[in-house]
Amino acid sequence: MAYKAPEGKGYADVAAHFRALIKAGELAPGDALPSVNEIREQFGVASKTVSRALGLLKSEGLVSSRGALGTVVEKSPLVITGADRLNRMEKNGLRYAPGETSSGHRVMLRSVHDP
Repeated sequence: MAYKAPEGKGYADVAAHFRALIKAGELAPGDALPSVNEIREQFGVASKTVSRALGLLKSEGLVSSRGALGTVVEKSPLVITGADRLNRMEKNGLRYAPGETSSGHRVMLRSVHDP
């Protein structure tokens, strides 16, 4: 069973918070996450809980450790679906997150009779 602090926050909750910020485009590639102590105080959890949350985000390829720079958001954090983009637009009005573009799309005509 995962550890939960008395306030009910565990490593998965901390990771979900930062994952949502990255997905919404509020944390752009290259942006630094708060320090372990700042996250610990913000969520009222132990340092080990923060380390585990950051480890989870690293394993997902969302962030990386940069020594003295701390933990930063990776260049291509997530593949955003159309539904995710609509949710982002509803929340903060941004069609694309910082660093995202609409390149790489292909336009094609398809017939309803395609096999």
